[in-house]
This record gives sequence, structure tokens and C-alpha cells, in this order.
Amino acid sequence: VCELLQSGAVMNKCYQPHEGHIPYLLQLFMDYNLYGMNLINMGAVKFRTIHIKEGAAADQQSSSSHPSISPWKVPCTTKLNDSSLAGTFVRWEENTLPCSLVLNDVERQSTCELEVDAVAVDILNRLDIENQIGRNPGLQAIWEDEKQRRREKNQISQIEPPDSQDRGVVPSTDSEKTFMKRLKEILRENKFDV
Repeated sequence: VCELLQSGAVMNKCYQPHEGHIPYLLQLFMDYNLYGMNLINMGAVKFRTIHIKEGAAADQQSSSSHPSISPWKVPCTTKLNDSSLAGTFVRWEENTLPCSLVLNDVERQSTCELEVDAVAVDILNRLDIENQIGRNPGLQAIWEDEKQRRREKNQISQIEPPDSQDRGVVPSTDSEKTFMKRLKEILRENKFDV
């Protein structure tokens, strides 16, 4: 779309899309405060289930000590009240998922124990952006982990910068001398004491 707008293919006029140079996924990550090595916090998700083939379900049923219906064939009877989990963290396991949170017609794409679908509006990480303006969120998370580690060891959690190392006497380079001379000239021209 950006190339079409910039080439003049639309209404024979060149347009410059705002932030068109940023790849879509990078823009999504920035807008929703997502970055490497961090968790994604979601307000709502839908789980994908494992679809076991008929032969595998029959093998599972015959290998059990009690002949019973395969757990993959049992109709779901558990429902989840949306307000019952407000503000809590839940550890989900496949055999305890309420059917109201399960997508039956969508096949799993990975080999993970749980796989979910979500929409961008439910990403909660975006709410933390205002608290992190001017900071690198990836580094901030590392510092928060270090502060927590210090608290657990009963150390002060305030991290102070280390003392600067003594560099000794370092001779000035020719370029440094030239730039310093030019800086002093500019200061004198503008009536500053040098």
C-alpha cells in the first residue's frame, strides 16, 4: 500500500504515508508495548484444542483400566462466568478448560501444551506505555528483576551507578585539539567567557 501511495498510482498523486517506513509487525510491537523476552498479558483469549484422530482415541480408550468414553468425545458442560476471574491470574491446563473458552473449529498450529487466539484490543501490555515513556522497556524489565532479586536477599533495592574508573592522563588527539579550539572561538564570538 505504501509503495502504491508513494509511486503516484492513486489519483496520480504522490502521498507520503505516516510511519510508512516502519514494518507492520514492528509497528504493532511498538504500539502494544511488546518486546523480546517479556510476557504478553492478555485480557481475554480463546484456546485451541488438540484434535485426536479416531484411531488414537480408540487406542487411548482401550489402554485405560476402565472402559469409558474418550475424554475428547465428552460434551463440554463447564462454563466460565466472565466476571469470576476479574483481576486474577489463572494457571490453565488443557483438561480443565471451560468450554466457553475453547474454539472447536480451529486446528492447533504448534506442539505447545496450550495454544490460544486473541485480538489486539485484549493486549494489556499497552496500558504500561505511559509509565515507561523515555525508557527502554526491555532494559527496564531486567532492572526490575534485579531489584526484586536484591529485595529477596534483604539488600537495598535502589541500584546506584558504579564509581567512574580513573582513566589516568590521556593525551589529547589532534582532532580533539582542533574541535576544542573551534568551540572556544564560537564561544568568544558569542561573548561567552572562555
